[in-house]
Amino acid sequence: HVVLSIQQDGSLYIDLAPVDSGQLQAELARAYQGKQEFPIIIKGARNLPYSEILQLVEICQHVGASGVELMARKAETP
Repeated sequence: HVVLSIQQDGSLYIDLAPVDSGQLQAELARAYQGKQEFPIIIKGARNLPYSEILQLVEICQHVGASGVELMARKAETP
């Protein structure tokens, strides 16, 4: 699986490696190569606007993702 993460501050990661938003589609396509039978998993910070998640879903579709799974982060417990 390929995991695409977005932090509360908007920073992006592909499989825990930081990626610049301008290079996201190219880097995601490279990471996803050979894994087309698996969905891309998007992990988003809890309070992100839904529109930001939708943009990531669209990018996943552009790189040919067979599916996209959303995974919300659990709230931090004190």
